[in-house]
Amino acid sequence: MNKEQSYISGNTVLKPEFEEYKDKFNNNKKLQNQKIREKRLEFKMTVVRNIVIAFAIGIIIIWRYGTVYNIQGNINSLDNNIKELIAENDSLNIKLVTLSNLSTLENVSVKKLGMIREDSNQIVYSDLTKNNFKISKIVLSESKTEAGYFDKIKKLLF
Repeated sequence: MNKEQSYISGNTVLKPEFEEYKDKFNNNKKLQNQKIREKRLEFKMTVVRNIVIAFAIGIIIIWRYGTVYNIQGNINSLDNNIKELIAENDSLNIKLVTLSNLSTLENVSVKKLGMIREDSNQIVYSDLTKNNFKISKIVLSESKTEAGYFDKIKKLLF
């Protein structure tokens, strides 16, 4: 400052220099208000983030319960099908046992199919202990080649 500006006319006292306290206070107040706003905004953002996360977890849980419910329904329907099939199998086994009885088989063949009982001169006896069938050469050669390969491998290993 110049000397002339620091003097007050008519007086020999220097003009005091002072900084406006109000401006510093206002600046601090503005900074404090800005910090408070930032903290509030940060708090609001964390609350919103937590709400979104909770909502997403809720949706995932509901979706999972839905899939479990559908799978349980499928399991129940399969169990019912299994029970029906077991009941049908049991009834078929009972029918098989009753039809495999010789007297029942004879009654069905005579009454339903119209067969007649054989006479003693119509009966033919055969001896099944003998080998009555001719063995083909192709079958014999196949069995020999299979055994031959196995024997060759066995000889190489041992």
